[in-house]
Amino acid sequence: MNDRAFVFTSNGGEMTWDLDDDFRPYDDQIHRTLSLLGDGKSTLLFWALPEGDDALMNSDAEPTDAEEYLQCAGTAEQMTIEIQRREPDGVLRHYIVGRTPPVPGEPELEVFWADGEFHTTITESEAFDADSAAPVFQYYFRHRDVAAGTPLRLLPEFRG
Repeated sequence: MNDRAFVFTSNGGEMTWDLDDDFRPYDDQIHRTLSLLGDGKSTLLFWALPEGDDALMNSDAEPTDAEEYLQCAGTAEQMTIEIQRREPDGVLRHYIVGRTPPVPGEPELEVFWADGEFHTTITESEAFDADSAAPVFQYYFRHRDVAAGTPLRLLPEFRG
């Protein structure tokens, strides 16, 4: 099991809570949290507390301190997932996560959040729902990365 405490932050810091297994196993809690996206929560940031911090109440860490994370925006029915991670060259890079490799000419979708105030355009292969997003977040919880072979598209504004 993961030796780091993880937390979710919703709506840019509006609310932050520990991932725990008090009521549901971790995997079920992750799925449940993602299934509530769009119900008052339009973004979720999933990040690890610093080593040695076992719960948010015992930490001085803030969501803005998180350099590496997995995040999503949208609704439980349609969301985008992004990962920011430190690459072997030491540079932080930010990617959109895909379900399958992109196909030339595949349809683009607009994903909206914050009651339509914000949106982004992704390809159909980069669109997730809560059921397809849960394994990505569950893997990240255990490994602090996405599974090998997961399609990633580097966001240009984060090129190192």
